[in-house]
Amino acid sequence: MYFSEDPYAGIVSTGVPPVYTIQHGGKPPRFSLRSVKDEHGASTFKLAEVMKHPIPKAMGSVNLITYVIISKYADGLPLYRLENIIKRYGGEISRATLANWVIALAKQVQPLINLLREHQHAGSLIMADETRIQVLKEPNYSPTGDKYMWVTLGGPPTQQSVLFDYDPSRSRDVPIRLLDGFENGYLQTDGYAGYNEVCKTNNLTHLGCMDHARRKFRDAQKAQPQSKKVKVK
Repeated sequence: MYFSEDPYAGIVSTGVPPVYTIQHGGKPPRFSLRSVKDEHGASTFKLAEVMKHPIPKAMGSVNLITYVIISKYADGLPLYRLENIIKRYGGEISRATLANWVIALAKQVQPLINLLREHQHAGSLIMADETRIQVLKEPNYSPTGDKYMWVTLGGPPTQQSVLFDYDPSRSRDVPIRLLDGFENGYLQTDGYAGYNEVCKTNNLTHLGCMDHARRKFRDAQKAQPQSKKVKVK
């Protein structure tokens, strides 16, 4: 005999669509019971462990929070659009709440990210690049100034991973931090001098980017007189 209730009472869940609220009389469940037999064969009730939510006191179900994370990072949907999408299907969740879920879950999955970083360093080649982005309302930084998303791809050839790491700085200290533990391998970049120090410190062979090298030939071609130009394939 088994008695159970949803451990997440009063939460909002989604498919999406639709959005619906799971409620149990406004009160969270207090127990979950399972009938078991003791060493003498007699039936008795044992208190079952209630499943823990990854974000304590969050009103969103695991399904909904997973949907938000995948939509934001895999599908490129900003939170203000997700707020409107959820509202269209009957949900009322503010962008601030969605942002708090993302921040809280990031702390929960940090050990997994650390393992992915270690696995990435187990390969012999890492490709790295830093992309300019703008961040609004970041303390001590101008909203119009450049900040950077540092992206690395690497790991064993059959199990490569891509990791994104935000840092407002473009200094050499960032690749030194990200590549800590990756030694005696190959690092491929666009030629930015900020990677030189980590190559020297970690004994890495610095590889160039063929696309960036090709741009130099195109620039040289444009500078030539029209009569001497040769088409670059």
